[in-house]
Amino acid sequence: MVRFLTALSILLALTVSFASAGPDGDVFTFENVSTSGNTTAQTNKISTPVWVEGIYVDLSGYASPTVDVDVVALDGRTIYSANSLTADTYLPVREAAVTTAGVAIANTETKIPLWPGKFEVFCGNAGTTGVTVSVKVLLSR
Repeated sequence: MVRFLTALSILLALTVSFASAGPDGDVFTFENVSTSGNTTAQTNKISTPVWVEGIYVDLSGYASPTVDVDVVALDGRTIYSANSLTADTYLPVREAAVTTAGVAIANTETKIPLWPGKFEVFCGNAGTTGVTVSVKVLLSR
């Protein structure tokens, strides 16, 4: 019984550690996104350096929504950009690895780091009115 509790405690500690790796508020919900070109931005502050693991987009509301989603770092780097999403989707986020001279290394990708500061999530251009979009930015240390 003691071993089981110890293993369970370790598992819970690892789960909490990973879950807390991302800052609070890494889920952004946009209500009633419309067909207009207006884009809504929500900002999240990061207190420690993290890696972006992926982006999960959940669409709900009216049938056949089409939305644009962008995640942009404080320094202006686009972390994720997708136009005309029509279904729930998860995409791991990676960028091309480069040499110290800035030359891309063929077929090699790396996770995108975020330094302390902010990143913004934008959502807009829904194909119909009344669409709700939930964007989860998955982060790790």
